Amino acid sequence: MTGIPRAAFWLGVAGLLPFAFGVVLTLLPANDGSGGEIFAVPRDTGALLLERYGMVILAFMGGCLWGFACYPRRRLGPGFWVLFATTLPALWAFFAPLYFGPTPQWSCALLAAGFLALLAIDLWAHNEEIAPPWWLALRLPLTLAVVFALLFGAFS
Repeated sequence: MTGIPRAAFWLGVAGLLPFAFGVVLTLLPANDGSGGEIFAVPRDTGALLLERYGMVILAFMGGCLWGFACYPRRRLGPGFWVLFATTLPALWAFFAPLYFGPTPQWSCALLAAGFLALLAIDLWAHNEEIAPPWWLALRLPLTLAVVFALLFGAFS
């Protein structure tokens, strides 16, 4: 946890809980309507949860980068391309599942790709000193966990 503020670390880890819950739901048997299953859930419940929460978090992470870019560290403020890059995660979170994901599983795969692209934006923001110095140390493991969960949902 080198240099990562405690609150950011623990809240980041807590943000993984809905992803973990979605993975657990994908492992439960699908409810066939007979009522005989104790822990059965409607089909695609886990993938739907992963899709919906993934959309929210991907957009949120782009918003975090927007906030970093607008922080007055530079005299001239953020340029167009910096702000444009920080809006891409929210646009992807909205359009990719809605228009290109015919099933929750497809949407999970598209969102996983969005989180990998976000990681590239995080790397760029780190190299340009837009994000705080500890940002990448926090984002890398969290992003990998999120991508794993979304891919689990994609192949459920």
